[in-house]
Amino acid sequence: MKKIIACHGAGIRSAFRCRLRRKTAKRYSRFVCSDAKISCAELGKGEKLRVSVRVRNESDVDGTETVQLYIADHAASRVRPVRELKKYKKVFVPAHTETVAEFFLCNKDLAFAHEDGVYAESGEYSVFVGGDPSALISLNFVYNAEKMRYNGERIKTGELIKPYAETQSEQQRIL
Repeated sequence: MKKIIACHGAGIRSAFRCRLRRKTAKRYSRFVCSDAKISCAELGKGEKLRVSVRVRNESDVDGTETVQLYIADHAASRVRPVRELKKYKKVFVPAHTETVAEFFLCNKDLAFAHEDGVYAESGEYSVFVGGDPSALISLNFVYNAEKMRYNGERIKTGELIKPYAETQSEQQRIL
């Protein structure tokens, strides 16, 4: 294809070449996401998980990158998406510098609809974070939907009901 010095001429071909030249003359930023971290390996009910990723601009042009955070449930009771977009953030990064993008996840971000309400299931989850959906960084964590006793000891929801039921049956035997 010939180089066009001026963008005037007759016909559709010259208009197309002029438009093509303008598009190819743009310069784009090149971003690299690395060093992804999570704050803890196990998330409890009412706690928040901090996910951070370092975004580096390797080009000569300042730019804005959209950093995306997806989650995946490994063993859900229902069919779940392979990756579900939960959060995203636009981050401005000057040329040849880097910045950190942070996200916070809680149990509401893991919840989905069941017959008896909307809640998050206990189990292993993956977090995928990065700018390019085809090159995301994967991190794993476990969500544990347990209740807390007043002394801080963790017990399962079913165990809370059992002691009460035993004491109730003991009371009936005494009466």
